[in-house]
This record gives sequence, C-alpha cells and structure tokens, in this order.
Amino acid sequence: MSMTDDQKLLIEYAYYKDPNGVLYPLFGGTKTLMSWEGAGLPPIDYLSDRGPNQHGRTVRGYRFRERRITIELYNKGCRRSDFWANQNELIDAIRPNRSSTNAKSYLLIISPDNIEREIEARIERGPRGDWIGEGSQVPSDLRERLTFLSGDPFWRDPNQNTETFTISPTGACLPTCLPICLGGSGLINSSVDIAYTGTWQGDQIEIEITGPAVNPLIRNDTNGLEIQLNYTVSTGEKITIIIDPEKSTITNNSGTDLIGTVQDIADFNDFILSTAGDLTSDGTNTITVITSGGDQTQTSIIFKYYTRDITLYGA
Repeated sequence: MSMTDDQKLLIEYAYYKDPNGVLYPLFGGTKTLMSWEGAGLPPIDYLSDRGPNQHGRTVRGYRFRERRITIELYNKGCRRSDFWANQNELIDAIRPNRSSTNAKSYLLIISPDNIEREIEARIERGPRGDWIGEGSQVPSDLRERLTFLSGDPFWRDPNQNTETFTISPTGACLPTCLPICLGGSGLINSSVDIAYTGTWQGDQIEIEITGPAVNPLIRNDTNGLEIQLNYTVSTGEKITIIIDPEKSTITNNSGTDLIGTVQDIADFNDFILSTAGDLTSDGTNTITVITSGGDQTQTSIIFKYYTRDITLYGA
C-alpha cells in the first residue's frame, strides 16, 4: 500500500505517554495514523473442569490475559535527513530505559468525538528502522509498525474522578455494627452516590483521609465490600489508601505502612466499584464513610477513582 494508492487513514489522535507523563504524538502535523490492531476485547482464558463421567467441560470463570496493541504510523519528510531525525525522535520517545523504577507508560487515543482513553503500554517490537520504499513512499518518509505490551489489558479515562464527602460531625450514636463502639462527639456518617459508567469494574481507587478521625470505615453499600481501619488518624495526618489490581497500599504522610491496621484484608483487596449489570442496574455505587472524633474544619475524606473499560470503544 502506498500513500497515494489507499487514503483510508485514521482520523483519531494517538499519543505515547512516557513514564514522566510527556506526550509524544503518533498522529498530527506530518504524522499519519494508518492502522491499529488489538484495541477491542483482550484475550480470555476460561477456567473450567470436568467430572469423572462428564463429556465436555464446565466453565467456572475467566481471566483476561495481557494484550498486544500494534500501531502503524507514517511520518512524511521533505529531506532524507528527516528520515534519520524522525527515527531518532521516535526511538528516543519510546525506549524502555526512560524509567529506572519500572514506571508505567501509556497509549492515549482521542476519538473523533473527543473521548479520551489510555492503556498501559510498553514497547515490545519496533521501530525496526528499515527502509523499504513501498509504492510511492519516498526516501524522506518514515513508516513504522510498533507493537506495545499492555500487562493491564483494560482502558481507562485518563481524567481521575473525585468525590468529596460532606463532613458534618454530630454527637449521636451511629447505626452500624463495628468491631469497637463509636460513641462520643465528632461522629461522621456520610454517603455519596457514584454513577460508575465503566464497562470494567472500578479497581483503581485512591482514598485520602485527613485527621482527626478514629477507626474510619469506608463501605460500598452496593456490593457490601468495606475497608475498616483500626487506627486513629491524628489531627493533620493524612492517610492515603491506594487500591490497584497489581498492588494495594495504605500509608500516611510520613511514609508509614499501615496495611496492618486493616480489619478485613480480603475485603480491602477486593474493594471495587461495580459496573452496570453487576449487582447494579445503572452503575450507581453508594459509598459510605463512618468515623468518630471528626472535626468539621479539619477532617477531610476524598474518594478518587478512574473509569475503566474493557475496550477502547466505550462511550
């Protein structure tokens, strides 16, 4: 295929976001996005077993595997030196040793309707740096196929959502069962409804709790999962809870690991926002925060999350 023989070029914008958050355009200006592969449903492994007299197999569950996404780009040049310069710029942008801490890089796609989606992506194959000279391609033009590995196979809206709880402490008893009694002053019992629109569960969550707060509890009333901390957050101390499929952590602003304060580690590891069709009719998740010892002018509870999708083509 040459640029003059076939003009079926993509109009979406594509960027490579390096571990430092710097965007390298794969489309725009003199660059043309020609094709991509692997942006739909990721590969699936079905978990199954078979009884002693059973024909066939019974599917018990599934796991999505990592996916590979291949992008073909074309970069027009005016001089032969442009080919060399464009190859160098592309390779320098996507080289894996840009991060010494194994930080993630992403592919960012912007649809014709300006919907943004990004996915973890590490370069696996390309650029080859070959000169082929197909069709009407001239010596100054660059044309490459890049294959990226996405260990996390799900797309997300790169804009993190934020919900801030209303802090209005009272002295009344809290209508809930906890491992310890919540009584006295500064009782907080606040809820927010999150309209989760993702087609994959909300499993990238960040919760910030600024004290004072005694034994804070965060509960998803929709699916019954909760995070109970047996810990007193002192005035001015900030606890950051990060929930991620790869690794979940709880630390304070001094860097102290507080994972040992979790009442039920299984609920903590499984804590998610449920999708429409999975326990919810429309994706509404009711998140409730309960604690004592709160102060209206100092206590702060912020819930952050990413909207996740199985495919690039979510609305």
